[in-house]
Amino acid sequence: MTVRPTMRDIARVAGVPVSAVPLVLGNRPGVSPERRARIQNAARALGYEYQRPVEPPRPMRRHRLGLVIEARGIPIFTDFYYGEILVGIQAEAKRLGLSVWLHTFDPDVERIEDVAASARDEVDGFIIVSGGDMTDERIAHLQATGLPTVLVDNVLLGHNIHAVTADNFGAGYQATEHLLALGHRRIGMIVGPRTYRKFVHRHAGYVDALAAAGIAYDATLTPPFLPCDGPLGEVQLTQLLALPPDQQPTAIVAVNDRHAARALLTLHRLGIRVPDDLSVVGIGDVDEATATIPPLTTVAIPRRQMGELGVRRLVELLAGTAPPPCRTVLYATLVPRESAGPPPER
Repeated sequence: MTVRPTMRDIARVAGVPVSAVPLVLGNRPGVSPERRARIQNAARALGYEYQRPVEPPRPMRRHRLGLVIEARGIPIFTDFYYGEILVGIQAEAKRLGLSVWLHTFDPDVERIEDVAASARDEVDGFIIVSGGDMTDERIAHLQATGLPTVLVDNVLLGHNIHAVTADNFGAGYQATEHLLALGHRRIGMIVGPRTYRKFVHRHAGYVDALAAAGIAYDATLTPPFLPCDGPLGEVQLTQLLALPPDQQPTAIVAVNDRHAARALLTLHRLGIRVPDDLSVVGIGDVDEATATIPPLTTVAIPRRQMGELGVRRLVELLAGTAPPPCRTVLYATLVPRESAGPPPER
């Protein structure tokens, strides 16, 4: 029996991400001409036959935006970080007379194809927030519906898709630069999973700030994130504290405020004084950052504004007035508080 080639086979032969294949086969935008030609040639060579679904004429739309985000272990609207993004989306949509169709995607109980199918009759376009379980391939599946799509707090590399993000590279850079200005030279980082591109960019900013100060990158100061890691990077913090005394960091940048808050709690339990013994800087400036002991020095991410601008860009796409696909980047801002100070004398 002949085995029908799959989109993954086409991606392998063409040397492209799997997420690009459904866009080309569905004759959707978002792929460069050169990559599009490679995919089309690979599909022909493999004898792949793409059956596009017959779409009935669409009725008048409901002035409703589709908001898709991964399902998380905590209620999304009570999450200090994402809750503010969603508030911005809801408020701006309401101001413009639009309603919001919210879907939290859980890959354990549903397929992204089913989400795409149900959304066709419900929404005018998608706002997809962050990464995680909303992988590049799943985002491409939603974009392949032909509905206008905007990413918020994420960017899809290699695809022409509108995105609204914070300057995450700059956030990592500013957090590290602040500690360097205080006199620190051994600065560690509690990193996050690479499925969130913002965490990758924050780490890159940390590395670049060290390089700008003439400090070589030391991988022992950035223990990798592992799926089995404890709550909010505790395993990484434990690894940093287990280094020989002359190799331990005098300061730590946490990839977000939740990790930083957990670090402060753990350090307090261990009797390590912040910032006298160890400085800690977070990224996000969530409400929780002012309630830690001591109050957390952090880099503010304009979360509500990202949500608002995401709605405006989607409305522009629906109206045909949007610019060519681009990434809108909002500046991050250092917020000094009490968790960072000069390094201890050793």
